[in-house]
Amino acid sequence: MIRRRKNSAEILIKRSLYRKIKKGSVLVEHRDADTGEVLKPAEYVIEDGEVGIPYETHTEEFPNYEFVQLDDNSDPANGRNEERTQFVIYLYRKIVGNVT
Repeated sequence: MIRRRKNSAEILIKRSLYRKIKKGSVLVEHRDADTGEVLKPAEYVIEDGEVGIPYETHTEEFPNYEFVQLDDNSDPANGRNEERTQFVIYLYRKIVGNVT
C-alpha cells in the first residue's frame, strides 16, 4: 500500500476547521442595594456564546424600588462577550415614604 503525504496547506486547512471556538457567558442579576436581597435571580443574556458578539442589558421595574447604580464589581451593562463568565449586577433601593 502506498501512502501519500499530505502537503502543509492541506494540514493547515484541517487544523483551522477543527479549531475550538472560544465561548463565554453573560449573566444579569437585580439586587437590593442595602440588603443584597435578590430581586430577580441571575439569568443568562448569553450562554456559551461565541466571543466577540455584542450584548445589552437593561434595568427593570420592581414595585417600590428605584434603580441606583451598577454594583462596583459588575461588568458593563453593554459590551461584547468575552472568554469568561461576565456578571452584570443592577442595584435598586427601596422607596421610603408615600408611594403613589
